Amino acid sequence: MSASGGSKAIVAALAANLGIALTKFIAWAFSGSSSMLAEGVHSLADSGNQLLLLLGGRKSRRAPDQEHPFGYGRERYVYAFVVSIILFSVGGVFSIYEGIEKLAHPHPLENAWLPILVLLIAIGLESFSLRTAVRESRPHKQSLSWPQFIRRAKAPELPVVLLEDVAALTGLVFAFLGVGLTIITGNGVWDGIGTLLIGALLVAVAVVLGVETKSLLVGEGASEVDVTAIERAVTSGPEVERIIHMKTLYLGPDELMVAAKLAFSGEHRLADVAAAIDTVERRIRDAVPAARVIYIEPDVDRPERAVAGDRHHRHQGSRVTRTALVLQHDPSIHLGNIGPVLVEHGYELRIVDTSAEDLSAIDPAEADLVVVLGGEMGAYQTDEFPFLAAERELLRARLDAERPTLGVCLGAQLMAGSLGERVYRGDTTQIGYRRVETTGAGAASPIRHFEGVPVMEWHGDTFELPERATLLASSSEYSNEAFAIGDFALAVQFHPEVTDEMHEAWVAAGTDPSGGGQLDELAIDPEALRRDREVYSARMQEASRAAFSEWLSGLDA
Repeated sequence: MSASGGSKAIVAALAANLGIALTKFIAWAFSGSSSMLAEGVHSLADSGNQLLLLLGGRKSRRAPDQEHPFGYGRERYVYAFVVSIILFSVGGVFSIYEGIEKLAHPHPLENAWLPILVLLIAIGLESFSLRTAVRESRPHKQSLSWPQFIRRAKAPELPVVLLEDVAALTGLVFAFLGVGLTIITGNGVWDGIGTLLIGALLVAVAVVLGVETKSLLVGEGASEVDVTAIERAVTSGPEVERIIHMKTLYLGPDELMVAAKLAFSGEHRLADVAAAIDTVERRIRDAVPAARVIYIEPDVDRPERAVAGDRHHRHQGSRVTRTALVLQHDPSIHLGNIGPVLVEHGYELRIVDTSAEDLSAIDPAEADLVVVLGGEMGAYQTDEFPFLAAERELLRARLDAERPTLGVCLGAQLMAGSLGERVYRGDTTQIGYRRVETTGAGAASPIRHFEGVPVMEWHGDTFELPERATLLASSSEYSNEAFAIGDFALAVQFHPEVTDEMHEAWVAAGTDPSGGGQLDELAIDPEALRRDREVYSARMQEASRAAFSEWLSGLDA
C-alpha cells in the first residue's frame, strides 16, 4: 500500500473532523448535551490523530543513515500506535467520565434542535470521509474481507482511518439516540447513556488498533501468499537446488526484507554463483515488488547435513527441505493455505499433474510426504479418468508401507478406495460452509482445531470408512468427514485448504453456463456463498494452519 493513497484518505478525514469538532462544541455550548461534548472531544482527538499519521508518513521518508541503516519506515507504525493511545485516553476515557457525570447529575437540554442539526451535518461529513477511505482501500483490499484487510495490512494509515470513521459514524448514531430520547422523555439520563456508549466504543476501537499496530511494531513477516510467491521465484529457475532456510521481515509498510540461505551445486564457479544470485533477486522483486532488501547466502548442497540438522533447523524456525509430492487434479484446486505450512515445515513441493504424468513410474514410498488434492471427478470414474486407477494403486502401496499421506476431499475418497472401501455418490451435494463434529478420537487429534469452525464443503460423493482407519469427524449429512490411519495418514472430506481467491474462482466457475453452471443447477445463491466467506473464511484458514502444522510436527515426533 503506497503512502499516497493513505494520505488522501487522511486529509479527507482531517478536513471532515475539524469541521465536525467545531460544530459539535458550538452545539454543546448552547445545549449542554454531554453527548455533544463527548463527540466534540472525539472529533478533536481524531483530528490530532490524522495530523500524527501525516507526520509519521513524512518522517518515515527520511533517508537511511548510519544509526538507522534500514531507514525510518517503521515511524509510520510508531505514530499509528500513538494514535491508538490518544484515542483511548483522550476520546474514550474522557467520554466515559463525562457520561458518568451526566448520569449522576442529569439535566434537560437547552436549544435541543441544535444538537440534532449538528449531528445530521456530522453524519454527512463523516460519511464523505468514510467513502473516501473505502475507495482508497479497495485496490489494496482486493479479495480480502474488511476485517482481514484491517488485520493483515502492513501500512497502518488506511486501517486506522477506516476504524476511526466507522467508530465516528457509530458514535454519532449513539449521540443521536441519546439526544433524541432526552428530547422525547425530558430525562437527561439518556444523554449520559449515549455518552457512555461513545466512550466504550472508542476504547474498543483503540484496543483493536493498539493490538494490530503492536504486531507491526514487533515485526511481521510477509504474508503466506507472498512467501509462497518468493519461494516459487527462487526455485523456478535452474540456478538453485533448494532453499535451506528463509526469513522475511517488513522494515516498513512498503519495504520487505528477504534473507535466504540457498543451496547451489558445488561444481559452480564463484562468478556463476554471483550471476545466479542476481537472477534470483530479479525474480523475487518481479514476484513481490515490496521485496526491496534481499540478502542471499549461497551454500553447497549437502543433503546428509540437511537430514542430520532437520530437527534443529525446524526448531529454530528455519526451512530444511524434504519432498512433498502433491497429486493435483485441477489447477484451481491447489494446496491453498496448506502450501505455506508445508514449506514452513521444510518440505519442497513437487506438483504432479495426475492427468499428464505417468503415476506408475513414481516410487510410492520415496517422497517424505504425499498430498492428494481434490478434483471434479469421482474416485470411481476410472473409465473416464484412467489415471485414477494408477493413483489408487500408488496410494495403496504407500499406505501399506505406512508412509506419511494426506488426502483432501477427492484425496480422502481415493485413500479409502485404495484400501478396498466403496466410494459412491451421496444422497446430497454439500456446497458451502458447514460445521463438523469431532469424535472422541478427533478431539484428541489435530482435527480438534475445526471443532465449532464452519468448514468449506464442496462435494457430492462419500465413502465407507476403511477398517484400518479411525473416524475423527462427522457432519449432519455425511458420517465420514475425517479419518486417520495410525499417526502417518490423515484424510478430510471437506476443503480446509481453500483461500478466498480459490473460493471466488470456484463460485465464478459454478455460475458459468459453459462449465455446467453447478450452482445454478442446484439453486445455490453465489452471493450467499460470498457472504459466508466474509464471515467464516478467516477462522477456517486459521484452524487449517493450526491443524496441519500440528499434524506435520507429529510426523517428526
